[in-house]
Amino acid sequence: MYKTYESSGQETQQASARTPRKRSFWAIMAGAAFLAALAIALLVMPVFGYRVYVVTGDSMKESLGRGALILTQAVPVSSLKVGDIITFRPPYQTAPVTHRIIAVTKGSDGRPVFQTKGDHNEHADPWPFTLNQSTQAKYVAHVPYLGYLFGFLAIRAVRGVLIAVFGLLLLFAVFSTLWRKAERPLPVSGESPPARSESERSRKPLRPLGASDDGNP
Repeated sequence: MYKTYESSGQETQQASARTPRKRSFWAIMAGAAFLAALAIALLVMPVFGYRVYVVTGDSMKESLGRGALILTQAVPVSSLKVGDIITFRPPYQTAPVTHRIIAVTKGSDGRPVFQTKGDHNEHADPWPFTLNQSTQAKYVAHVPYLGYLFGFLAIRAVRGVLIAVFGLLLLFAVFSTLWRKAERPLPVSGESPPARSESERSRKPLRPLGASDDGNP
C-alpha cells in the first residue's frame, strides 16, 4: 500500500511567505485597474452628456457641502424648471457656479430668463441670465468629500507622479514574480531528498484505512 507523509515545515513556511506577496501583487493590479477605469470613464462621460464638478464653496451646503463631487447631465434648456440645480457660468464670470433655479420668466425675445440662488444664501443671485447653448448641465447626483480627491488629481504634476509610481510598482511586482520563478531550484536526477528534522522523522505516516503497522492490509 502507498503511504502519504505530512508536508515538511519548510514547504509550509515557503507557501506562507508567498501568500502576502501574491496579495500585494493583486492589490497593485486592482489599484492600477481602478485608476485606468476611472480615467476612461472621465474621458467617455462627456460623450454621453455627463460631466463632474467639485463644489468649492458653501452657498449650497444644505444640499451640496464643500468638497462634494457632483455629476451633471446635459439636458435641453427648454426642459429646465424651478427647483432644478444647474452648473453654469454667471455673466461676466469665468468660474462655474452650481445654484438652484428659483424663477423662470420669458425675455423680450421669447427666450427663458433664469434666476438662481444658493440654498444657503439669504438673497437671490444678482444676475438674471439667459443660456446661449441649447443644452445645460443639470445636477444628477453627488458624492460627499470625493471632490477633494478629484481636485488633488486635477493637478497635472500630481497625476504624473501617481502614474509613475503605479507604473513602477506594477513593474516591480511583475519582475519580482519572474525573479522568484527563475530562482526556484530544479530537482536533480538521482539526488536524494533533503534530510528531515527530528520532529519530522518522529511523525507517523498517514496510512489507508485497514492497514496494519507493518504496512500490509
